[in-house]
Amino acid sequence: TIEPPTIGKAFVSLVPAVDDVGNDRAGIRFTIISEVFASEIQLVTNGFAAEFGNTPGLVMNVVTPSGTNAVHGSISYRFRRPSFYSRPFFYPSPADLPENKTDNFTAAVAGPIIKDRWHFYGGYEYVRRDDKAVAARLLTIQEADKAQLIAAGLSPSIFPIAIPSLEGGSFYIFRTDVQLNDKNRLTGRFTHADVFSRNFVLGGLNTLERTFSQTSVDYSVGIQLATYTPKLLNEFRFQYAQRAPGSRRNELSGNGASIVITGVANFGSPDNVDTIFPPRRITQIQDNLTQTVGTHVVKFGGGFNFYNNTERSPIFARYTFPSIAAYVAARNGTDLRSYTNYAETFGDPEINYKATFWSSFAQDDWKVTRRLKVAYGLRYDLYQIPKADSTS
Repeated sequence: TIEPPTIGKAFVSLVPAVDDVGNDRAGIRFTIISEVFASEIQLVTNGFAAEFGNTPGLVMNVVTPSGTNAVHGSISYRFRRPSFYSRPFFYPSPADLPENKTDNFTAAVAGPIIKDRWHFYGGYEYVRRDDKAVAARLLTIQEADKAQLIAAGLSPSIFPIAIPSLEGGSFYIFRTDVQLNDKNRLTGRFTHADVFSRNFVLGGLNTLERTFSQTSVDYSVGIQLATYTPKLLNEFRFQYAQRAPGSRRNELSGNGASIVITGVANFGSPDNVDTIFPPRRITQIQDNLTQTVGTHVVKFGGGFNFYNNTERSPIFARYTFPSIAAYVAARNGTDLRSYTNYAETFGDPEINYKATFWSSFAQDDWKVTRRLKVAYGLRYDLYQIPKADSTS
């Protein structure tokens, strides 16, 4: 028997159960998920049913919180300061302790609008994390090479111990559940994230000039209408989501051409900057029907995801030199072609991408005996992607 969702008790569900993956780009996450968005995370690593597709690995379900008949909430504040920890193992400077700071604030409230019929949940998170000692951000440029580059005219300030990182932003969620009548329940969810990452580059051979800032502004709206009887459940789901990422120069970013001295250092202008994307959009509709027939629980459904993306490539010019001496020769004019490689992008950097992913499935959970259940199903996916442009 299919039990309807229970109003008035502390329950959670995968509502609205919609995709949060940019499947058109090899499964990259679409919107950023905050801890206030989730009350439970389920990982299905193998043997998942035919209704799940577009992945050869695991399925992650994020269960969003919901309200109850009692008003309840939570507030938390977590912080980190340099005096809380010892010197990082790989941090090479014995004279100072990196000023790593973190502030993380969350708040959530849930309760009834109409008891036993209409509930709400709202959550907010703010995070700001400053990290100057992650091992991957430590510079590995040799001291002798650094001295030669400074003598050639580079500023000593672009050679810190590590590339400092600053990340942060705000997250919002609002969810409401309405019991329309004894057979229909409507759920809606809105999420929003506005986050940034400053100095978005790893250390290694990169100097401070190669850093830039990234932003991401996400919106997502999801709706589910569940209609149920003792042996029948129909779920209609709708989602509209958009993500507007981008990268920009900051006050630390270098100017002019990008310079790479192979095996020595990278400086000058960063390659991947000034690529402000128009919003990437996903529109999803899905309908699933589940029916209990004797010892069988049969489920089938279908839907589509419509992707509307605009990609923008960075515009850059990059010189690659085999040695510091070759770079110095080009810089002072004694050998203007001492570089081994020159790369430049030009032209229209934007391309619009529209695709529709259709899916349908049928599956059966057959309880053969009290100790044996057999699950089997069939899934079909159709990917309608743009045709290649032979003139480009």
